Amino acid sequence: LLEDEELITAPHPSSGRVPTDKGYRVFVDHLAQLRPLTVAQRTAIESFLTAPADLDDLMVRTVRVLTQLTGQVALAQYPSFARARLTHIELVALAPNRLLIVLVTDAGGVSQRMAPLPVDVDETDMALLRARLSALITQRAVSDAADRLQALVTADEHSDDLALRALAAVIIEELGEFRQERLVMAG
Repeated sequence: LLEDEELITAPHPSSGRVPTDKGYRVFVDHLAQLRPLTVAQRTAIESFLTAPADLDDLMVRTVRVLTQLTGQVALAQYPSFARARLTHIELVALAPNRLLIVLVTDAGGVSQRMAPLPVDVDETDMALLRARLSALITQRAVSDAADRLQALVTADEHSDDLALRALAAVIIEELGEFRQERLVMAG
């Protein structure tokens, strides 16, 4: 049927079918006929995407909406945090030798990771660690922050910096994940 209408052709007897210029034109004209979203569709999208828990939740919700609207497979790419700058670091004590590290970027990325420490730290130590790490990495690009922390980890300086080095190693791993390109798929 499509061949009869000259929308597809077989360039060789044993090859598959490919669209003709006329076939491409029909496809493009069909795209131009797409209707805008109805008020009900817009309302449904807005309510579905309202107040996501975090970026992961927003991305999952987005591909679900696209799949429902189009009836097709939907892909969404996470924003690239490779160029993001770290704006804040927070340390939360979970135990004397275990901290939760929270990293925040200017691109909306928030990351949390637990870090075991080789030594116990108290509130004063934790405040000092936070200040030192903050001075090293905040307001810096993710890659620059990782490089600065790597230099700290590999430096053969004071052995009393065990906690700082352990935290730096964990943060380097986490920043490496910031640089990965991620996709979400549904449908």
